Amino acid sequence: MKHLFKIALACLLIITTTACSSDDSNDEVAGSGSVSFNVQTTSSRNATVISRINEFTTTEENATFPYNLSYDDVPFPANTVIQLTYTDFDDTEVDPNGEENNNPFEVALTISVDGNVVKMTSFTVTPDDTTDPSISFSL
Repeated sequence: MKHLFKIALACLLIITTTACSSDDSNDEVAGSGSVSFNVQTTSSRNATVISRINEFTTTEENATFPYNLSYDDVPFPANTVIQLTYTDFDDTEVDPNGEENNNPFEVALTISVDGNVVKMTSFTVTPDDTTDPSISFSL
């Protein structure tokens, strides 16, 4: 399934950059490379991870952590935006002893381009927090 997403992403980006040509330099491909997304948590909870490269979005509901998603040979039009978002939708946490607890937990988000970390941050999330931790990077 990951391979299908990689092929779809590459085709979509190639079609978009070649079909929408103009004299505007913003439509030119500035280069290409690999993009990796990583999410780590200190709590096993139900969550959604959304990764985005320009208009191509992948949504992984009930993601398994640590979460890793990579794409190879991604064309980068000028002003490419890469974004990663974590959304917790679990009301309670069940610890290894089967007990419920609502303690705050840590989420670490990382975006890498060509094997180099370009954006990384961690957040403390409380179960009643309505903010979705997110990071973005522009090429």
